[in-house]
Amino acid sequence: MKKVLAITLITMLLAACAPSAPSTDDTAVQTAVAALLTQQAPAPADATEAPAEEAPAQTSDPGSLLPTAESIPGLPAEASCVPLGTDRSVGTVVEIYTGDSIVVRVDGKDYGVRYIGIDDGDSPQALEANRALIENQQVILVRDEADTDEYGRYLRYVMVGDAFVNLRLLQQGVVGASPESPNTACERLFNSVP
Repeated sequence: MKKVLAITLITMLLAACAPSAPSTDDTAVQTAVAALLTQQAPAPADATEAPAEEAPAQTSDPGSLLPTAESIPGLPAEASCVPLGTDRSVGTVVEIYTGDSIVVRVDGKDYGVRYIGIDDGDSPQALEANRALIENQQVILVRDEADTDEYGRYLRYVMVGDAFVNLRLLQQGVVGASPESPNTACERLFNSVP
C-alpha cells in the first residue's frame, strides 16, 4: 500500500512541477502528502473530505495530557494548512462556552478546548454559529505548536464532518482572525478571509 501511495504522490508532484502542465490543485497535492505521511489513502481531488476510517484507538501521548488518536478520520480539504505530524484527538462536544471555546469528551474525560487563530470577542452571534456547527457532534482536534493556553485549555484546530470550524466561523464573519505565536500554521489562510 505504501508503494502505491508513494507512486501516486510522486506522480502528482511531477505533474505539479512540470512546466507545460496546467495548474494543479494544491489541495490535492497536500492531501496526498498528508495521506502518505499518515498512511491513509488519498482523497479524490474533487472530494471535500477524505473517507473515514474505523473508530480511533485512543492512546496517551507523553507530550500532551489530551489523549491522541492513532488513526483518525480524514480531514476536510479546506484544512490543508493544519500541521502534519502533530497530536490529533477525536472526541464529542459536550458543552459550548463561547464562539471559540468548548468542552470535548475524549476517552470518557472532559477537556476544555480553545480554538486556534480566532477570537469571538464574546459575541452572542459567534456562540450561536459555533453551536449550530458542532453541538453534540464528534470532532477532530489538531494541535499546532503550543498545547495549552494560560487558562489550561487545549489549543486546537477543530474539524467536524467536512467543516474546518475555525475557518467556517471566520467565513461567517462572527469571529476575527487572532493569530498567536507559535500557533500560526493557518495564519495566512485565516488572514485571507475578508
